[in-house]
Order: sequence, then C-alpha cells, then structure tokens
Amino acid sequence: MQKSFFAVCTVIILLTAVLITYNMLRNGQKIYFNQSISLLGDEAYLLEEIMDATSFDLENTKISIEKYGKKLDVKIAILDTDGVVVLQTNNIHTLVGEQNPEVETALKGNTGNDIRFSKVDNTTYIYIAVPIEMQNKKCVLWLSKSVDTNNLFHEKIMMDGLKIVGIVTVIALIIVNFIIKTMIEPINKMTKTVNEIAQGNYHKKVHIGESGRFGTLAHAINNMSQVLESTIEDLKDRNTKLEAMANGMKDAVIAIDYEYKIILINPMCYKLFSLDGDVMNKNIFDVLRNEHIFNAIEYVLKRQDAIEKEFKYVRNKTIKLHANPILSRDDGGACIGALLLMEDVTKIRKLEIMRRSFVSNVTHELKTPLTSIRGFIETLKNGAISNPTIANKFLDIIDIEAERLYNLIQDILALSEIEVREQDFDVSYYNIEEITDHVFNILKPKADSKNIDLQFHVEVGVVDFLCNKSRMYQMLINLIDNAINYTEEGTVKLLCKKENNYLIFVIEDTGIGIEASQIPRIFERFYRVDKGRSRRTGGTGLGLSIVKHIVMLYKGEISMKSVVNEGTTCTVRLPYINN
Repeated sequence: MQKSFFAVCTVIILLTAVLITYNMLRNGQKIYFNQSISLLGDEAYLLEEIMDATSFDLENTKISIEKYGKKLDVKIAILDTDGVVVLQTNNIHTLVGEQNPEVETALKGNTGNDIRFSKVDNTTYIYIAVPIEMQNKKCVLWLSKSVDTNNLFHEKIMMDGLKIVGIVTVIALIIVNFIIKTMIEPINKMTKTVNEIAQGNYHKKVHIGESGRFGTLAHAINNMSQVLESTIEDLKDRNTKLEAMANGMKDAVIAIDYEYKIILINPMCYKLFSLDGDVMNKNIFDVLRNEHIFNAIEYVLKRQDAIEKEFKYVRNKTIKLHANPILSRDDGGACIGALLLMEDVTKIRKLEIMRRSFVSNVTHELKTPLTSIRGFIETLKNGAISNPTIANKFLDIIDIEAERLYNLIQDILALSEIEVREQDFDVSYYNIEEITDHVFNILKPKADSKNIDLQFHVEVGVVDFLCNKSRMYQMLINLIDNAINYTEEGTVKLLCKKENNYLIFVIEDTGIGIEASQIPRIFERFYRVDKGRSRRTGGTGLGLSIVKHIVMLYKGEISMKSVVNEGTTCTVRLPYINN
C-alpha cells in the first residue's frame, strides 16, 4: 500500500511539475516577446523623431534608414497611406504591405505589432508599424527584427526554470515520502488488526501513540472489537443452546429463511428423511421433494399463520408436520422464514390400528361365549332345567364356554402384562432340561390321546439360562400345544441346543402345515389359520402372539417354516445376554 500510494503521489507531483514548467516557459516566452516588441517600438519612435527632424528626401532618407537598420540589426520600411512601400532597407526579403496585420493597424492610426515565423530563412520575427508624419505627410514606419528563441530563452530562462522545478520536485517527493510513512504505519497497524479481528481474533487491539484522527479511529476499532467479541460470544451461546435443544428433540426440525434456504436442521431430520451430506444453505425443495411440505411452507410464508397436517412419505412412513412462521422482531413482525417440526407417527398409527383391531377382536371373542352361555341359561330357565338329561348337557356346554372365556381373559391379561415390560422380573438361572421335562409331563397326556409321538431332546453343552421359569413354561407350552393341535398323527419334536451364545429351541411337527401367504400373520392377535379347528380345541388366537412378545422381551428372534400337508418348523433364538 505504501509503495502504491508513493507512486501515485510521485506521478501527481511530476505532472504538476511538468505543468508548472510548461506554464513558466509559456509565460517567459510571452514576457520575452513583449519586451522585444517594446524595445522595437522604442526604436521605431526614436527613428520617427530623427526622420521628422530631417528634410524629406528619398535618397537621403534611404541612406539614413540603411545606416540605422545596420546599427540596430533591424529591417525598416516606409509606406504611404495606401500601404504602398515608399522606402525599405535592402535586407527585406518579404513582401510588406496592407496584408500584414501590423500595417493594417498602423494605417488606421494606431501602433500595430505582430510575431511571425518566416519560412524564407526559418527565423521568428517581431514586427511593428507606427503611423508617422514626415514633412506634413502621413506615412507608416515599419520595423522588423529577428528573435533568437533557441539560444537566448531556452539556454537561460528554461534551464534555470527546470533546475528550480527539479529541486522543488525532489523536495516535495522527500516530504511526501515522510508524510506517507508517518500516515501508513498506523494505517498498516489498524489494517493488520482489523484482518485478525475478521479472522476471529477478537482480543487483538490497535496500539498507536497518536491522539489525532488516527488515535480516534484506533479507539473506535478497539471498541468495535470488544462489542463484536461480546456479540459473537452471545450468538455462539445462543446457537449452542439452540443446537442442543434441536439435537435433543425426538422430532425432525428444519428452519428455512424467506428464500427457502435451510438455516437449521437437526440429526433426527437426517435420520427421518435419510439425508446425506451437508444440506445447510441449500434450497429445501432440492433436499426434500414433497408436495405436502411445499404446500405447508407456501401457506406459512404467505399467510404468516401456523399449519398442521399429516401425510404419507416414502416407505409407507406417516409424517405429522407442524409448520410455524418465523417473525422478525423488527419491521413490524414481518415473516422472515418458517420452522418445520416433523414427527414420524408410523408406529403410533399402526398401534392405533392394532388397538382398534384388538378391541374389535376381543369384543367378538368375548361376545361369542357370553352369548352362548346366556342362551343356554335362558333355555334352562324356560323349563329345560326340569329335564335332567338336557339340563346336564346344557350345563356341560356352559362350563366349556366359561372355561373358554376364562382362558381368553387369562391370555389377554398375560399379553398385556408382557407388552408393557422392557425386561422380565423374578428371573434366575434355571436348568433348561428341567424346564423341558416339566413341559413334556404336562403335554404328554394330550399327545398320547391323539396317538402323537412327543419327543424332547436337550443337547450336551446347554447351560443354565437367566429367565422367569413360568415365562419359559408359557412359551414352550404354547408352541408345542399349538403343534399338537394342528397334527392329526405323526410326531412333535422339541430340540434344545446352544449355538454361538444363543439358546435355541426347535419345534417340529408333521401336521397339516401352513400356507406361505399366512406365515407373516400367524403371530398377530386373534389370527387363526383354521378358525374352526382353533375353536374346537379351545384356542383363543393369542397363543402365538404371547410367544412372540416373550421372545421380544428376551431380545430374541422367532421364525416359522412350513410346507402344507408335510409339517411346520418353528425356531426360537434367545441370547445368553448375562452368561
């Protein structure tokens, strides 16, 4: 900066010096010409007096002007009132007459002068014409003299002037250089400090010893640095709190400005919409291409009002959107953007559907045995109780329906109790072989009544499992009882083994099997593959759903494979989490 400023000042000074020199040359030349004209005029008036004192004789006058012209080194001519040359010296090589400006002026009664360059001898001449009277006759005395502009003026006046201008220029440059150094040093310090402040070093201060304008400017920069540091720290604190709040929210949050550019986005939004890379300052419609989001933003920005809506997104996601305007504290509360809060309510909506379906199914399942019980009771009250045979038959049916109703209620309570738990209670390490033996003893009579070969096998290496023993009984009994119910003849096997830190139960049967299209739904509440068979065997339709939730309670997995009329294989994998 210092070099460039000095270069500019040097150019300005040199241009000024050139202009001054040029003006000085012009003025000097003008003064020189004026002095030459004045001297030539004096000589003309002197010659006029001499000629007026003598008798007017052409020959004598010519001799006089020749002599006078040689002494004064001038050219002399006398013209009459018509502009015709009467006499002239021999050294005149140019035409003298009315066409000369100075002669025209003299013919009008005034002294005329002019400066002209002669192409004949390449010399500059000054001319003067004076109106005179010789022996009572009006005439014009014309004089011409060369001026030596090259030697006289340029060698003396011009050189002296150039020396003075050169000295003044050098002095001016020295002074300018000193002033620039004096001014630039504090400017450089302030520039360096401002640059560091711009890069985030708000503690940087300007230290200069001046108390003038630079001192005032330095003080202003130091104050600006303090205010800026305080403002930035305040903004950082607010942004940190805002980001912490946004990042801690379970809902997706996006804030946009009036140009639809994203100014805030939290990690949950990246997760919800599967976004990649940095999307800050990008147009939201380049990031989220969704008609419902677009319409909500347009509504908020135009009407400056909040809106709430729910829509379907890709992969069957259900999104609940809350859009609110961002209003400025200034400008009369103008809308400067929009804040979008989006919640994934897919699971909630599925649960609502499941609850409605569950209530509907429970109502139906409860209503059926109750209707049957009330019908038989009404029949007994109307006289059937008097017939012991019919009465006992109806009472047996009532007992069966009551048992079915009891079992349904027990399964509903068990399922509800399992669903609300994140982990099981009353757990301890139990021997798996003892658990399977107990289940075998419970279900062996039922299997024998259907001529089904019930087989249990626990491989070597299966260690005790941390669990609620009653929960394991419930899971295994439901699975094996279900296999017995859907097997007319053949075998039901239970294999227990340990594999890769997993306790694995495999239940195989040779029953009627399940169609592939029905397998994804068999763990739903009240879903039955064969509704008639299920009701005949006293099933509630909740057994496999209970099994699924027990497996989930123990962070396990359950899968089912089946071939129609060949059999079904169910596999349960439970991790040894604490073993």
